[in-house]
Amino acid sequence: ADCACAQGQKCYKNACCTPKTCDDLGYQCGSADDTCGGQLDCGTCNSGQVCNNGKCEANNACGDGTCDAAAGENCGTCPADCACAQGQKCYKNACCTPKTCDDLGYQCGSADDTCGGQLDCGTCNSGQVCKNGKCEANNACGDGTCDAAAGENCVTCQTDCACQGDQVCTREGKCVDCTTAGNTFATGMGDCCQGLKAISTAQPDVNGKCPGSPIVGASLCAQCGNGTCDADVGENICNCPGDCQQNCQPKTCTDIGFTCGLGDDTCNGITNCGACSTGQGTCQDGTCSTRSDCKALNDCLNKCDPSDSACQDTCKNAATQYAVDSFNAIQTCLKTNNCWDSNGKVIVDCMQEHCISEFYTCFSGDTYLSCWDLLACLGNCDKDDQACKTNCWDNAYSHASIDLDDLSACVSQACKTQCTDTSSQACTGCITQVQQAGGACYSQFTTCNEHEPYGSGKCLDIIKCSNNCASTDSHCPYECLYQGSKASQAMFNALLDCLSQTCKTACADTSSDACTNCMHQAQATGGACYDKLQTCHNN
Repeated sequence: ADCACAQGQKCYKNACCTPKTCDDLGYQCGSADDTCGGQLDCGTCNSGQVCNNGKCEANNACGDGTCDAAAGENCGTCPADCACAQGQKCYKNACCTPKTCDDLGYQCGSADDTCGGQLDCGTCNSGQVCKNGKCEANNACGDGTCDAAAGENCVTCQTDCACQGDQVCTREGKCVDCTTAGNTFATGMGDCCQGLKAISTAQPDVNGKCPGSPIVGASLCAQCGNGTCDADVGENICNCPGDCQQNCQPKTCTDIGFTCGLGDDTCNGITNCGACSTGQGTCQDGTCSTRSDCKALNDCLNKCDPSDSACQDTCKNAATQYAVDSFNAIQTCLKTNNCWDSNGKVIVDCMQEHCISEFYTCFSGDTYLSCWDLLACLGNCDKDDQACKTNCWDNAYSHASIDLDDLSACVSQACKTQCTDTSSQACTGCITQVQQAGGACYSQFTTCNEHEPYGSGKCLDIIKCSNNCASTDSHCPYECLYQGSKASQAMFNALLDCLSQTCKTACADTSSDACTNCMHQAQATGGACYDKLQTCHNN
């Protein structure tokens, strides 16, 4: 009390002591004694460097294939030798396994994955609220007061917010006298105003073909039958053929000047113009070319001395302009975002964060768009035909390879015990089980069907898109699913699972009237899946 130390000092060994800072000691990294009984954390070195007596020095051992912790190597300072295992990521210079919502016991809301990332754990069902990651009953619903501030409306709390008189409840939870032109409502909810007709949300595919009868979906109100195709409110050749004619004729590969690859058909669709034949080179911007592509250009430039401009010019002159532009784009991105270490090597984490699209453009294949396509290619290879398998991987889009790696790693880990004998029934059964809904690898399995796992669409967007899928197009439903956000996909899958269970018998033949009727009844007011449909429409 009488001998307090001055501001910035502390008492150490019965004497006032001024702690040293890292700068005072000349330390750039590591830990150090502050000379007053404390420890300083002076940070870490950049990738490719090690901390030696408080100084960051070039790690000449980095790249030798051995992760030498004693030399200061870790996933941050030397990712080449200390890469993290599949499913992990480098966080604060240590390999970290991100937690899932299930690991944390979260049913809803957002959460920290413990590795520097954020999880989206979805939303709660109608009549529930999210509290600390748990879905709890909204006790306010049922008190006789329609509390809009608490999210109550005629959909989320019918008890308190029931529509009056002849009013109907729209999918947005609004009570209206009738549903006007262009308004979409769930099957079993809402009625169209006088003079309007309820039609499906079906739309033609890029080839002008209409899907079969929707089994999951919504209806919309339109003046269908008046002789005018009103596209503004959703009329088209599929849901109102009497008024509408096909307005868009998809372009062919010849029309758009493509001889290979994927092109825009100008009708909001993609036309596949195939791959280049042997001897035609690679597909670059829709044209087969024997000139160097971006990958070959990169390999060529890597053989040139950095100061040898003549060598570099030779490489670029042998490449297509598209390849040069793609290469320049990734170089510019890496430079702009400081993704080079002191040794001139690319910092992988930085590249993945800032320049991944440029990387894909330069280094991806152009034949297999999705993980599913890549998997199909590999399935056609003989067990011991490594050349065939290598060709599949080399011609896949990069995101397809990443998705399949994730799925394979998950299945290998989940079925490690059962698959000591890979030909056993136990192994086969485990692989099938972990990829089914609720299985350990279900999310990786579903992601494998499309190159982007999550979009930004609502649950209703997934429904509308699915209704437009032709029965012969097995990929279309997955493409629709991945347009939605993570929460939207969860809602849609919950609805689909409910319908599958409820109508399992009726839908032995999915094209039958019995199946269609069961699906609609299950979604109607009071139906087995009505609450799931409402959750989807509330999204």
